Amino acid sequence: MTIINFVPNSHLNRYVPVKESNISNNTFVDCSHIELGAGNDKERSEAPQTTTIKNNLFYRNSTPQHFGKYADLSGITFENNVVNKPTDFPSKTGFSVVESKLITQNNGTKEIKENIGAKITGSVATRETTGVKWYPKTTTSNQKPKTIKVTAGLNTLFDAVKNSTSGDIIQLSAGNYHLTKIIQLTHPVAIKGQEGTTITFETTHLFVIENEGGLRLENLTIDGKLASDSPLNAVIATSKYAMNKNYSLFIDNCTITNLMVNNVFNVFKVAASTFADTVSITNSTFSKISGSVIALDKETDDIGLYNAETILIDNCSFSDIEGSVLTSYRGGSDESTTAGLLAINHSEFKNVGFGKNNASKAAISLWGLQNTEIKNSIFSNSRGINMVMTVGEPKAEVHHCIFNQKEDFSIKGDGFSQNNISKEAPEGKTILGDDKTAIGKK
Repeated sequence: MTIINFVPNSHLNRYVPVKESNISNNTFVDCSHIELGAGNDKERSEAPQTTTIKNNLFYRNSTPQHFGKYADLSGITFENNVVNKPTDFPSKTGFSVVESKLITQNNGTKEIKENIGAKITGSVATRETTGVKWYPKTTTSNQKPKTIKVTAGLNTLFDAVKNSTSGDIIQLSAGNYHLTKIIQLTHPVAIKGQEGTTITFETTHLFVIENEGGLRLENLTIDGKLASDSPLNAVIATSKYAMNKNYSLFIDNCTITNLMVNNVFNVFKVAASTFADTVSITNSTFSKISGSVIALDKETDDIGLYNAETILIDNCSFSDIEGSVLTSYRGGSDESTTAGLLAINHSEFKNVGFGKNNASKAAISLWGLQNTEIKNSIFSNSRGINMVMTVGEPKAEVHHCIFNQKEDFSIKGDGFSQNNISKEAPEGKTILGDDKTAIGKK
């Protein structure tokens, strides 16, 4: 729950005053943060007024409840609120500690025996019983995806995707699949190969994820040696038009190489006004790439937008990458949208980031990301990691890694920590990660 500071004489699209607000008789179970006066800065300079927080239960099973106090709270009245563990309260009055256990009622709601928090009688609201009648309450289709088997050849993959439906699996046999047409993905599909399955293409892109599209690649070799020379080259791109549907990209056990036809050939490139729920790259190898592997840096208006919520890199190898492996950007000072999560584990970075067109001058460049963990990985003869920690309460940790190079971290802002960092592995010895296995790609 957040009560934000407001902008004096605010325009309707900014932050109008918090006044005459009443937050009473609610139960908060395992909610990480209660933020009061959030966003306090030169623009949002006015604190909440004539607001009451009363008869609420704040319950945390593990750690004590966190209350964030960022501004003058004299305009908020606190009365008869209860927490189950001692903590720092935002007010000297209006809070007490009652160490009581939760009781689950027959309708699924949770209460404590003391008369505090939400008291809900009867049935709990469901999807079917809420909302306006004219808004469709669609459910996930029970239709099972079909598997489409494809043999190698010219544009056979293009034809298979064109004839697929949402969720279908395109199963490729061994052989070379050459594309002279860009594959437009207007629904989610999975493309799976096997040993000896190679895809080449002579277009500027191999795949374009359109609105309502999505892509999963498994067990493939993608070779860009025959791609046409274009300043916008990418193996995978999003639509150049705004998308109002989120998408996901999964790459597993793939090899992507020879993206050298020009100086800016990326693996994955996005456009502004597109948003990925997840970008996941696992068990894969990337080499000889003139651009970047993952470029998530097109929301440059600094209004809190960003291009991907969750970014996962696990058990991957990156070598001879002239651009960055990852660039993620979330600008602005609006903490109501805080860019999501990055997790990098058991991966190797060798000769990354030294291309003349690498504007970030880094192997990994992160601006405004909220949660970052990089572990069990090796950086060798590469550029370093650049991070700018901005709004909210960002946290970034690098641990159990080797940096066998001059550059390691360039950090601006608070929330960064490092531990178990080595410059090189002792001769004849193996450095173990936090999972007790050798660091680097498994």
